[in-house]
Amino acid sequence: QNFFNQRGTYATATAYKRLDMVQSGQKVFICITPHTSGSVLDVTKWVLFFNGDAVLSEVQEFKTNSEPRLDRLEEAVLLDIDVL
Repeated sequence: QNFFNQRGTYATATAYKRLDMVQSGQKVFICITPHTSGSVLDVTKWVLFFNGDAVLSEVQEFKTNSEPRLDRLEEAVLLDIDVL
């Protein structure tokens, strides 16, 4: 038994109930107010559950800012213990 009702991709003219879960783009929303959907997801009737855009942004920021420093640190440690 699932807590949320997974409904797939957000669709226009669809009756949604409380705790229905939909995907719109890279985001996942939970319905907080029963309603019939319009052409655009009404954020007053949904709560953001997961933001894939934010996760992707964090991963890209890590790769740009932190990954090169970790690579240099790893190399320094390996040199220090005579592995390289």
